[in-house]
Amino acid sequence: MRASAEVVGLVGFNLKLSENMKDIEVLIVGGQERKRPSNLICQREQMFPAIHTEREIREYGLSGDVKRVSVEGIQTKTDASLVVILDEDTYVPHDFINRVISFNNLFRDAGVLCGPVYPTLESDFSKSYYTYELKFGSSVVSDITKEQNCYPSMIGCVISGEAYNRFLYSPTITNRHKSVDNSFFLTTISKEFKIYYSPKLFKARYLEKSDLEITVLSDYYYNLGYQDGLAVSAKSQDEKRLELWDRFINSPEMFDNTMPKWLFESDVKTNAEYPELLVLSKCKYQIGFYEGMLGKEVI
Repeated sequence: MRASAEVVGLVGFNLKLSENMKDIEVLIVGGQERKRPSNLICQREQMFPAIHTEREIREYGLSGDVKRVSVEGIQTKTDASLVVILDEDTYVPHDFINRVISFNNLFRDAGVLCGPVYPTLESDFSKSYYTYELKFGSSVVSDITKEQNCYPSMIGCVISGEAYNRFLYSPTITNRHKSVDNSFFLTTISKEFKIYYSPKLFKARYLEKSDLEITVLSDYYYNLGYQDGLAVSAKSQDEKRLELWDRFINSPEMFDNTMPKWLFESDVKTNAEYPELLVLSKCKYQIGFYEGMLGKEVI
């Protein structure tokens, strides 16, 4: 994994991003109805709900808008130079849009800009749940285009309008599940554009105890598996056969070793529910993987 040259600081705006498009569009995907805090602290910074980006757009004099959408209602094309996908549980720094446009000015070959996501709920569970963070030492920006296993969730991504329109984004919707994520879309973008990661583009994920219920956890792991399966389906036939051979025939234990780190860190001896939850999560991941790879229900 190779990190790019370090960027010392953020730069100002370079408008317009495109003469025939508005500057930016922020899509806020609706979630479950619940009371959320007006702000919170993450990484020693004050964070605000996604709707705060509307104030930034107005204050900076940018052309653009903020739309509340459902998963099914996310458009396949855009008339904006940049598309930011957030949801109602995502919190951002007060100058998030400033950072987004600054990095876009610096890296004009970017198809996707992304950064860490930190959950707000402290519990006995692993830090892997709704967490995304890559380590590149002191590098402020890293090129992860060729690191498919490091690609982020779509929530929190910034996508160039050119990449968005060329590959026609669509959410993942099946009879069993629906999600904003689409790893096939990101993989396709990576063939013609760069994907950059920066810790400066971090977000916070607001979680409550209800987010730790087994039905929610189960859906989370199904989606992880489905997205991994989609990524495999995007490979050439030779690459796909080689990966399937390594995973399931040559070294079947590799499947467990390469699955995402499991959520649960409780002591098995003191928590009788641990093995049941672990088995269910692994099964849901595997079902999601097969269905994402094959494009059809397997059970």
